[in-house]
Amino acid sequence: MLLIQKKQIKTIMKKLNIQKKVLSKSDLRKINGSARPFCLQGFCQHPSTGELIPGLVGRDGFCC
Repeated sequence: MLLIQKKQIKTIMKKLNIQKKVLSKSDLRKINGSARPFCLQGFCQHPSTGELIPGLVGRDGFCC
């Protein structure tokens, strides 16, 4: 029974088409979480209320 499972796994692995992809530095930063958010001082929009408040503004206009 174990031999049958091993054969099935081997055939499945042969059929898989796994492609390698070279990641850029920005992609690696996103994966690692080391990409710092870009925030400027100003009036930002609160995500839930839509109200403008003074604070750090992200690229999307919402507060950081």
